Amino acid sequence: MSTGCQQKQRLQTEVQEALNRLAKACTESIEALHSQNNRALDRLDKELEIAMGNKERLMGALRQHVAEHGCLPGDPGRSEHSN
Repeated sequence: MSTGCQQKQRLQTEVQEALNRLAKACTESIEALHSQNNRALDRLDKELEIAMGNKERLMGALRQHVAEHGCLPGDPGRSEHSN
């Protein structure tokens, strides 16, 4: 019995971690804005840019993997090629 597509699962985990980093940076940015902490806001703005770029690269890798490998979108382990 298959345990699923490990590459897809790894990429999904990495995307989730990247989204969590984005969410944290957004929350911290809002806090910095409300407290008028411009130094933190500038730092977080750069952090958000980097985090968004990372998320985009990971999403692209996940999409490419799914397209090339044939992993089914709703199934973490099955492939179109397996029965």
